[in-house]
Amino acid sequence: MKRWVRANKLGLAPPIEVLAVLLKEEEKENHKIERAYVDELMSSKFVVGEA
Repeated sequence: MKRWVRANKLGLAPPIEVLAVLLKEEEKENHKIERAYVDELMSSKFVVGEA
């Protein structure tokens, strides 16, 4: 939600459909929706390329 608001303030015109999904998930108290995929990857314990 914060990212959508920030993008909107910057005039990047984020899709209103995304806001609708975020609001719906917020009602369900789904806090995982706030995390970016990159954040999920960074917090994982999976290591790539280690030999």
